[in-house]
Amino acid sequence: MLVLHNCSLAYGSHDILTDISLQFSTGAVHGIVGSNGAGKTTLFKALAHRLPLKKGRISLNEQPLLNSDTALLDIEPFFYPRITGSEYLRLFSYKNPDFNGWEWNRIFQLPLDDEIMSYSAGMKKKLALLGVIGLKPRVMLLDEPLNSLDFDTSYLLMDTLSILAQHGTTILLSSHIVEPLIPICSTITWLAGKQDVRSFSKDDFPHLSEYLRSDDHAAQKALVERLLSTEHR
Repeated sequence: MLVLHNCSLAYGSHDILTDISLQFSTGAVHGIVGSNGAGKTTLFKALAHRLPLKKGRISLNEQPLLNSDTALLDIEPFFYPRITGSEYLRLFSYKNPDFNGWEWNRIFQLPLDDEIMSYSAGMKKKLALLGVIGLKPRVMLLDEPLNSLDFDTSYLLMDTLSILAQHGTTILLSSHIVEPLIPICSTITWLAGKQDVRSFSKDDFPHLSEYLRSDDHAAQKALVERLLSTEHR
């Protein structure tokens, strides 16, 4: 079990999440949703030891979560200039000698002999995903992994994550929208405010989209309709 014990997170002097406690079962996929600024990226950086906790602790199977336990896919992955896709994937074999980047690339079929600077945004995201897989982490943190991916690749990624979870990897992935997460996730956690963090199980999923809509949505919809009606007079 991956557990956050009464954790508080801040970005500089700005408090992001306050005194939150969460549990994620191992060997499963868990979704994290929330609006811009809700704390999704901050949470992932804390889990990846890139950002210190202001308060609390994080454990994995009742032991402190180590930096070596995790691998984080950033929203915008960083690559060194002038490096090829093949050279990038070769770096991960130093951590995991069993990782064969060329074989794993049969999933995404990237031009590994080309320099990464020539890749599209979607291709860069695929390459970074292969790198995260290559690290073989116990906990995989994917921050907005569907961004820049085409329709077919999104489904392929979800299938791949399901298989990784079946082999024991604990996966957390974030999104601004909940619908793509429903088919794959065991739980979905909603970051709604500094102390307003709610987790939902599969039994809650059929009505989750409606539940997550704020009370302001109906009023905003009515405003759009009124504005359009006024413009067409």
